[in-house]
Amino acid sequence: MSCKKNIELVNTLGVDFAKIDSFLDDLPPKLKIQLSLKIYMSRYQKVKYLNTKTNSFITWICPILKLCYFDESQYIYQEGEEVENIYFMLNGEANYVLTRYANTAYIHIDEGDQFGAIDIICGSYGDFDPLNWMEQRSKFLRQFTTMAFKMSETLTMNIEDLSKLQKEFNTEYNLLFSESKKDLKNALILKQKASNKCEDQLTKSIMRGAK
Repeated sequence: MSCKKNIELVNTLGVDFAKIDSFLDDLPPKLKIQLSLKIYMSRYQKVKYLNTKTNSFITWICPILKLCYFDESQYIYQEGEEVENIYFMLNGEANYVLTRYANTAYIHIDEGDQFGAIDIICGSYGDFDPLNWMEQRSKFLRQFTTMAFKMSETLTMNIEDLSKLQKEFNTEYNLLFSESKKDLKNALILKQKASNKCEDQLTKSIMRGAK
């Protein structure tokens, strides 16, 4: 069956990606790659992490990325929660926020950004081991809170699949965490600056009210 005819058949399946993934698994390897790239184009073209990846990697990862929607003002995850997923922003608007200070935003999450992996590194308290962190996953809690500022569409990868990524594509796995290490340093600085600013403003407001 030609790639064009397969695409027409996929269209009859609608947007049920579970059915699509099952359909793709029955195809010969070469045709599976060709069709997967067309079907998942709307996903991998927006996600910055996937921009320079090989066709075989995109074909492997896209079926395990699950769509997840968040309403305006809904928390995507909160500080103190166990880390279960990492996220890729497809559409919408979200920010890192300080819940203690009326959800003050201090880092904007752009479309295409990956977020959530920095909590895994931060949760290891400076002793992050990209090879063995899964063994201590229960100790890793969110160090940041993120919130949707308008209806947002994300792709999620659970950490069990992240472990599979390590085995199947170790180079891409290491790249994900090396980039996240840089993001973590910046996030901690901005979080502290935002907290200090909010605390100063709160103190000044209390002092004015006491006069």
